[in-house]
Amino acid sequence: MRTARAIMILLLAAAAAFGSDARRVKTRLAAPKTDKKELRQKLKTNAGHGEEFDRIKEHLNFMAYDKKASADKETFFVDNGSTTNLKAIEIEITYYNEAGKQIHRRTVEIEESFPANETRKVDITSWDRQKSFHYINSVPSKQGSTPYTVRFRVVSFTPEGSPGPATSLMGHDMEHMAVGGRHGVLSN
Repeated sequence: MRTARAIMILLLAAAAAFGSDARRVKTRLAAPKTDKKELRQKLKTNAGHGEEFDRIKEHLNFMAYDKKASADKETFFVDNGSTTNLKAIEIEITYYNEAGKQIHRRTVEIEESFPANETRKVDITSWDRQKSFHYINSVPSKQGSTPYTVRFRVVSFTPEGSPGPATSLMGHDMEHMAVGGRHGVLSN
């Protein structure tokens, strides 16, 4: 009995001594995505492209936003009316209740191709994990859900052919509010 107890104590001591050096190894099955910290750092250091940013952001429009109460995704269209192909955009989405009070805000990076003068459908994971909210022009749940509206703000974008994000918000603001239509047209 003492021997078993001594062996157990030695094993626990060895595990404690060597456990701090142990590393967990992750195996990636999918293609590696852009490192988020590196991307944010590039956004901060690539500031000062105000005119280019303003020129392109004026032509980015968000349309036909939709999120039913039962949905785990939010859907909208991005219209790139500029003459510049984009390979990624970063937007801030702010959510408001019917009284206009902010209920949530988040920043989303969308790594997709947005060709010049074309529109692309975008699906993002919903912020509403409990499925208790619905976009004001979308289908509410049968049990009852809270309606909301959204506002988009372009934070940054990456033009095609550039090594990384070439523009940053740096004091510029562009908002798109939900207006009109069954699905709401989001535009400036």
